[in-house]
Amino acid sequence: MRIFARFSGIFTGVNPNQTPGSCPCHTRPDWARITDDEPLTWAVLESGEWEEVRQCPGCGVNWLVTWPDALEGGAILCRPRPEGADRLRLIDRGETLRGYLVSRMEEHMGDLKEDKNRCAIAGCPRRAIRRTQYCLDHLIAQRYGRQLSRVAHDVDDDVL
Repeated sequence: MRIFARFSGIFTGVNPNQTPGSCPCHTRPDWARITDDEPLTWAVLESGEWEEVRQCPGCGVNWLVTWPDALEGGAILCRPRPEGADRLRLIDRGETLRGYLVSRMEEHMGDLKEDKNRCAIAGCPRRAIRRTQYCLDHLIAQRYGRQLSRVAHDVDDDVL
């Protein structure tokens, strides 16, 4: 058991020698593509299909590591919403992944500026994004699924 703990990050706890503010977690953005394997060595609190809740050994902050279908290049690291969520079922994926989803849409569509026209979805009060007929939330629902948008629980929204 000791050998396993030394090679996996599973049994590691918060580093007691870490000085406050020296962990890079406080400067990390809300989401980022994983370019080095360091976050993949952190302790896994819970894992599911294509996603894991991991804990930074330096400061104890929980992060969501996910492999979204739309991303060909690998995993992304996200700050879970609500903050401090330590179980997958507690994480609001729509809010947690929102920055990533908006960034992916900007890569494909350019700047996402609102137009003067209203969203084409009946009853939606939000403004449409330029060069589209839909607001940002309905674009996210259309491209990535309702469960990742803020319109996931709208009662009058039967179109998407």
